[in-house]
Amino acid sequence: ASHLWPSAKITAFEYDPHIATSTRANLPNAQVVEGAVGYQLTAKELTNRYGFADLLCIDCEGGEVPFFYDLFTQGILERFPVICGEWHQWPGRRLMEACLQERYHMKFVNPVDGAGPWSYFFAVHQGLPIEVAKGWGV
Repeated sequence: ASHLWPSAKITAFEYDPHIATSTRANLPNAQVVEGAVGYQLTAKELTNRYGFADLLCIDCEGGEVPFFYDLFTQGILERFPVICGEWHQWPGRRLMEACLQERYHMKFVNPVDGAGPWSYFFAVHQGLPIEVAKGWGV
């Protein structure tokens, strides 16, 4: 993201202090916050403190479910135009799909579909030009 959009404000949240240090070294223009999103840091705390982003990328080892649900119940999920990341276990995927289905074009990929070892997703807000969604393969 920092190479594609050099003027973008990047905030990364990382639980592991070693990975946070590596992230700071590799992305000197990014703000790196340590903490477990979805468990220690709620969506309300994050958005109050850091605002909203054009791209929200989530890889929080199951923490995406409480984080998504928190954003959805507060009515602020759609303030993130593009959301992508990893999903864990089918109940979590179903909840995320339910939160996104009204306002997003979405694509969920499963390792059995030949996607490699991870389950990931892309969601593009329906208010964006369709070319944006197509660019993300949605």
